[in-house]
Amino acid sequence: DVLNEFEDQKVVEIIRRIPDLRYAKHLKELMTYPEDSVGSIMSSELVKVYADMKVEETLEYLRVRAEQDNTSFYYLYVVDRAGLLAGVVGLRVLITSPSYMAISDIMKPDPLSINHLDDKEAAADMIQKHEFLSLPVVDNTEKLIGLVTWDDAVELIEDKLTDEYFTSSGVSSEDFETGELLSGHPVTSIKSRTPWLMFTLLGSFVTVWIGNFYTETIHTLPVLPIFIPLLGGMGGNVDTQSSALIVRGLATGHVSLSNALGYIIQQSLIGLLIGLLIGLIVSGTVAVTMGNPWLGVIIGGSLLVNMTVAAAIGTLIPLAFKQYDIDPAIASSPFISTAIDITGLTIYFGLATMTLHFLLAA
Repeated sequence: DVLNEFEDQKVVEIIRRIPDLRYAKHLKELMTYPEDSVGSIMSSELVKVYADMKVEETLEYLRVRAEQDNTSFYYLYVVDRAGLLAGVVGLRVLITSPSYMAISDIMKPDPLSINHLDDKEAAADMIQKHEFLSLPVVDNTEKLIGLVTWDDAVELIEDKLTDEYFTSSGVSSEDFETGELLSGHPVTSIKSRTPWLMFTLLGSFVTVWIGNFYTETIHTLPVLPIFIPLLGGMGGNVDTQSSALIVRGLATGHVSLSNALGYIIQQSLIGLLIGLLIGLIVSGTVAVTMGNPWLGVIIGGSLLVNMTVAAAIGTLIPLAFKQYDIDPAIASSPFISTAIDITGLTIYFGLATMTLHFLLAA
């Protein structure tokens, strides 16, 4: 990754100065792979044994190998005479097996592997999901050519989470890593942060227009604006929870677009039930403290509808972004919060306007 930041000629000079010829050759091989591929991060230093070797022979080979270099290994990868991946053997299994047994008898056949041209984040996800210490890498012919270690996976996952965090906040992670956002020129920070703020500003203008549209209702019943923070806060929390579940599920592979409708229905139902519970509590509290049962019904009903819609939107938008190859993490940004503010106010003032004569009578 560091070498990719330099020009080609500079990279050649750096590699040429490396005294370890084997390591220099390995770097040259890595540089031939696309930056986001598994091949760009794999290590070619691994321990391969043949399936027809005996346990005793293998242990002796490991002793000799340990004297020659300091290669660390967690598993022994088993190949056939053509170099094709055939199985894997853990060190504990090898050490505790009778010396006369063949590796083919103690190995776990057909281990999970990944192609050298696959996305490197897929390798990190596999290692995390299956709790591997390393993952074998094969070429298009299933020949074993390297491995991705747990350390590499952890670094990739940390980078991915960092990118998701900044993306969801509408800030460039690249600008943060270069230090431009914290200690760089103010103009750089302004350019990075302003676009999302402008979108939020536009959404705020819409909410102001909604409030202005219902001015007559507000003048008739001035108590209504008091409960706007309550509605916005509860709706915002529900949509944040739903969008966080979907965004993370999409990133880890636990959520697929093939069942998008099912996720939307599920989260909407959850929002409905939570809204019903919260709505009943708020409705009763408002009816008692404000002395107006109809006001409690309106606020409780608004919460019920708003939280249901918030859960649906928090689920729908990340799935829609994924469908059109837009980073779903953006859906956790002010984009979705602004949408909830607009729908929440419309629902609240709309219900209040429709039932205004009941509110006044109470």
